[in-house]
Amino acid sequence: MQALRRLYAQLHLRVNESKSAVAPVQERKFLGYTFWVSPKNEVRCTIARKALDMMWAVTENRGNLSRSAIQA
Repeated sequence: MQALRRLYAQLHLRVNESKSAVAPVQERKFLGYTFWVSPKNEVRCTIARKALDMMWAVTENRGNLSRSAIQA
C-alpha cells in the first residue's frame, strides 16, 4: 500500500484506503467481475455473484425475463 501512496502522490491523486486493498486475486471483486484460477493455473474472469443476483432481481421484477428462460 505504501508503494501505491508514493505512486499516487507523484500523479497528484488521492487513494481511498477504505476501498483499496492488497489481497489475492480470488478474494477481490472489480467493477462487477471476479477472478479465479483455472486448473491450468490461468487467471480467468467471470461476473461476480452479487452482480448476477442483482441482475436477476431487476429482471424478475420487470417480468420480461425469467431465470429459467435464460438458463435453458
